[in-house]
Amino acid sequence: MPDFEIKIGDRKYEIKDVPDLETAQTQLKAFRQQEVYDTQAKDIEASPAWAKPFVAAHDLGRGAIDNLTMGGLSRAGDYFAGDDSVSLSTEAAKKRAGWAGTALDVATAAKYIPTAVPRVVGAVGGGPGIRSLVGATTAGAEGGVIGATDAAMRDKDIGTGGIVGTLGGAVGHKVGEVIGGGVNKVAKWWKGVDDALPQYNIRDLTKNPNPQQRVNVANTRANDRLDLVKDPEARQKIIRSEFQDIRTIPGAELKKFSPEQRGLLDKVVKGDPGTNVSMTLGDFLDNKLSALGTAGGGAFLGSPIGGAALAGGQLVAGKSLKNMSAAGTEEAAEALRRSLYPKTPKFAGPISDEQKALIGRMMRQGGITLNNSYP
Repeated sequence: MPDFEIKIGDRKYEIKDVPDLETAQTQLKAFRQQEVYDTQAKDIEASPAWAKPFVAAHDLGRGAIDNLTMGGLSRAGDYFAGDDSVSLSTEAAKKRAGWAGTALDVATAAKYIPTAVPRVVGAVGGGPGIRSLVGATTAGAEGGVIGATDAAMRDKDIGTGGIVGTLGGAVGHKVGEVIGGGVNKVAKWWKGVDDALPQYNIRDLTKNPNPQQRVNVANTRANDRLDLVKDPEARQKIIRSEFQDIRTIPGAELKKFSPEQRGLLDKVVKGDPGTNVSMTLGDFLDNKLSALGTAGGGAFLGSPIGGAALAGGQLVAGKSLKNMSAAGTEEAAEALRRSLYPKTPKFAGPISDEQKALIGRMMRQGGITLNNSYP
């Protein structure tokens, strides 16, 4: 195998018996990285005891800034230095900081790198399942971009960085939900909290009913019909039809509802993007003719078993989306009822949605940080 001579600044390095230039450059970088680390370690060891805590703090801060800028600040330093000395020095500082540095990097980046997940989830809406699905998808897309960008800035493999970021984003989002939701459930159990609203068996309106009575009657009538129905699409239609009656009352009566409550009523009857799209898509997927076409396509391509598996998965996905959509409508109806009982606020638990999201971002950033740390 050939030998290579590489010049960096005033120094020349000989790398012998390697298959190609890329391997030589990789070995040289690892050698120079270790050289910088050893040199700095000796200097720190020789420094007075009072200075060492300041060095440790500097190492932590330098690693956090490097992670926030995805290596961009170090690359800028390299540009002005004319070599990669700044990047090597930064990596040495991060290596000295160890797991404490990694933990700070993860927490800092999770908190300060912008994310569009809350805005996208809020805009799409839907029930808990739809919000979780949209949040995980958005977090995965963000993680992929961040992972690929971070890898590109550090001369790592972009594909690997993107995959790690995507998986970290999607999985992290779900982990945040699971951890946060679990803690909240335990907190509610510990406190003995049952914040479910009472179900009133009122089926007929009194004279001059107030908004609370109207909503309770619509809710009771819907529940009477829902007891006999399992299909999610039919359940959604039942709820909407019962609450639609409220929207048709005279304008003066409708104005007894607050603007927020009228918005919630519209959400029950008309739905939001997440609720409506998931029902439409779910109805398309949960279709035997469509599934038969999927299975037939697999058989035509020479994989009847694979086609059958895809068709089965399609039906399951369709049913799941329809259930999620129906759950969104039921949640909207419950939110409208809750808005009429201001003295019974819902107790979610000690971990807010924002904190759940932060846990998820920390999981995502942790995967990216560990993947792209210097070997």
